[in-house]
Amino acid sequence: CLIGVTFAPTTPGLQTNSVTFSDSLGGSHTVNIQGTGVGQGKLSLSTSTTTTFQQFTFEQLEGTTSSAQTVTVANLGSGPLTITSLPAFGTNISNFTILPSSTCAVGTVIPSGNSGNTCVFNITFTAPATPGSSTEDLEILASLGNGATGGAFVQLSGNSVSGGFLLSPAGPISFGTVAVGSTVNSAFYTLTNENATSVTFGTMKVPAGYTISSDSCSGQVVTASGECYVEISF
Repeated sequence: CLIGVTFAPTTPGLQTNSVTFSDSLGGSHTVNIQGTGVGQGKLSLSTSTTTTFQQFTFEQLEGTTSSAQTVTVANLGSGPLTITSLPAFGTNISNFTILPSSTCAVGTVIPSGNSGNTCVFNITFTAPATPGSSTEDLEILASLGNGATGGAFVQLSGNSVSGGFLLSPAGPISFGTVAVGSTVNSAFYTLTNENATSVTFGTMKVPAGYTISSDSCSGQVVTASGECYVEISF
């Protein structure tokens, strides 16, 4: 007769056991068995659950480059994995750039375990000079060990939008002739966000001799079609 035994290890390493059976004559028979569990990597785009697809959306003023978005590649398996190739698809894939600050690349080995089991791609989008949108795909292929392979897809959507800022008053404001050491009345400027998305302003600066009396723009998020104000004294 035949007895079939399968081996499905849950941990790496040598594992021994035995199969025992008896017969109708009162005899007992034992067969020793052993198997070796081999660790294998598991590719994921999440550090907590197995995820093999993610989408990133960029919306950027035409002709400018976005800040980076980060794609995290994790190994949730019991053995190391190695990134083997990064095929990219799409007619406008060149609008997306993987920055040198990325820690993932072809040949990167991601170990298993909770420490150092990730690497990242930092990706920017350069919006074309004409408005429009496109969607491209980046595939991450890896060797998982023990002859197994795996892959994940990152969908990159880029939207090039027209827009800008409207400054009112548009022309220069003349403060006229001012005696040294004195201050004339302030001038108010209004900035209107004509972009399709919200914009975060940096710090407003003026040259020597001028003073910012009040400022609702610096460091603030101005929504599409929203306004902020700057008061300048001389």
